[in-house]
Amino acid sequence: MRYNIDSLPPVNWLTYTIGFFKNGLNFQDVLLTLRGRDAIRVALKTINIQKDDVILLPALICNTVTGPISSSCKIKYYDLKKDYSINIEHINRLVNSDKNIRAIYVVHYFGFIQKKTSEIRDLCDKLGLILIDDHAHSALSVFDSNISDVSIFSFRKLLPTADGGGIQSKLNDKSLLNDFKPTLKSNLLGLIIGMKRLMVARSVILRKWVGKSIQKNIEQKSELATPVSAKPISRFASGIIKSADLNQISRKRRNQFYQWNSLMMKYNQIPVFDTLENGTVPYGFPVRLSNPKRVQSHFKKYSVYLKIHWEEMPQGLEKECPVSYQLVNNTITLPIHPGVTLEAMQFIAKEFDSIAMPMVGDVGDINDC
Repeated sequence: MRYNIDSLPPVNWLTYTIGFFKNGLNFQDVLLTLRGRDAIRVALKTINIQKDDVILLPALICNTVTGPISSSCKIKYYDLKKDYSINIEHINRLVNSDKNIRAIYVVHYFGFIQKKTSEIRDLCDKLGLILIDDHAHSALSVFDSNISDVSIFSFRKLLPTADGGGIQSKLNDKSLLNDFKPTLKSNLLGLIIGMKRLMVARSVILRKWVGKSIQKNIEQKSELATPVSAKPISRFASGIIKSADLNQISRKRRNQFYQWNSLMMKYNQIPVFDTLENGTVPYGFPVRLSNPKRVQSHFKKYSVYLKIHWEEMPQGLEKECPVSYQLVNNTITLPIHPGVTLEAMQFIAKEFDSIAMPMVGDVGDINDC
């Protein structure tokens, strides 16, 4: 039995190409880029980051973020709490011990807006720091865009598009808008990315090859002495993002969250989040367990690719950021998007019960990082 379920929304080739002729009013204040990492490169240019500057990142961060940042400046990491919320005490210690910190980077995990962002905003105002919000998981959730100086998006994680990132900034140079209109080159790149997505969905061998090539490309570019230039979005993705029915997509995602929650409770599994506040649109459904890698491997034979996020967590952070380290090793994410049918969810939940080992005890918050 093969389900061909990934963590990203499936891309319909016909719908994607028709996006070339579409337009709409979604995300009008967002400068659209080819990918999220291109948006980060624009952000670094916008804030005029220098080599000796430091950006403070959460320990749970992917290398598509650290890659472009590390090629432009220095990085330090702060820990999270057991519910993936900001460890404000750790951030305070770090900013008070390093005068080169220029910006604080905040991630809104799984679509849940961080509760202490306003406290980070106050800290940034007090010390003259820049606040960067990462909405790769939370672009569809309700949030106050005035709190941050810069917001980063990765729309392909939430919408049926092969490419598409974005940046919203109070500091935007308006001339950048002309530089980031879709071009022939970005359209071709969008088509190439779309073809890769289609091939990956149909072949386990191609999935491994594409994954390794993307990872190698990210690592090579992160080691460059000078930042790689950012690229604009394709016209295909731009049309899909601007014209998508966001209300309908948000409702479906919220409904799937509650379906997963009901199924996991039935089999006594432990979700990271068991409720949704009004305005929260989930990216996925994270579950706590003690054997995530075994579960991930088990489902691959059914072509169900469950996500263990941030496996590439920087080495050496076990002592500095112990809670984040535990979260990586005790969480797996069930997919939420239109490609996941109720039948598939029921099958996954039943198999999950046969192989998954619920975590014994709980991840404890450690403030003395």
